[in-house]
Amino acid sequence: MLAALRWKAWLVLAGAGLAALVALGLVLFAPATLNLETGNVRDLDRATSGRANLIGGGLRMIRDRPVYGFGSGSYAEQYREREKVSSEKVAAASHTIPLTVTAEQGVIGLAAYLALVVLSLALLFDRLRSIGARWPGTAMVARAGLAAAYCALILHTLVYAAYLEDPLSWALLAIAAGLRAGPVEDEADAEPAPALAATGA
Repeated sequence: MLAALRWKAWLVLAGAGLAALVALGLVLFAPATLNLETGNVRDLDRATSGRANLIGGGLRMIRDRPVYGFGSGSYAEQYREREKVSSEKVAAASHTIPLTVTAEQGVIGLAAYLALVVLSLALLFDRLRSIGARWPGTAMVARAGLAAAYCALILHTLVYAAYLEDPLSWALLAIAAGLRAGPVEDEADAEPAPALAATGA
């Protein structure tokens, strides 16, 4: 994200897309090079530290109650009951926030979650222009750093961490809101003051 602000965004996106295609190709056509076994669900579940079963169970919960879900905070309990998991040592969290939200709150909750993410990104990226070669000023650099940190946090919540429960989410948004409420430009962006006309004696 920082590279896209510093250089041309389409070049950065093209590079990221190419890297993603290479990674996908390795997983699909040469999984052994990554020490992955994708021949069956058991091997895939082992390679992903149990994620395959957790995601599968979550998708079945969504299939059974797609509109309003099973209720807030119910994922672990419902997963253990439905998948016949008796051991408390076995993880019962999906580690994928959109999946957890949809299983617990249905598509209604998913819509609210997506709206929150979109609005928070709009707050973080509002008036955040391309940095370029010229020093953009301290406030702009700080806002770019906050936006990058928030994007990294969202990505992390798609594969492991929590989102709504993570205090870092709200801390980043609070700081961004504070910067957003301040001046649009700082000292580095201010126009030079016109020279004062010389006065005669």
